[in-house]
Amino acid sequence: METIFNHNITIDEIKILNLLNPGRKIYEQSNYENSIDDDLRYADLCRLFSIRGNLQIAEKYLNEIKDPTLKYFMTN
Repeated sequence: METIFNHNITIDEIKILNLLNPGRKIYEQSNYENSIDDDLRYADLCRLFSIRGNLQIAEKYLNEIKDPTLKYFMTN
């Protein structure tokens, strides 16, 4: 499954995502990819594309999130 690392994420974008993810930090690709579930991958992709101002793609990833609590926090 794709992750933020498939989309040429920059160090600055990782720093922003780390600020948006309380209790969890993104450090290296292999650790990241092996430690999160699909919903968190979609949430991070949604946040990444929101940061980039591409709200259409961000919404596509938001709609893939199955966990209703996570989806709620992503939209509020």
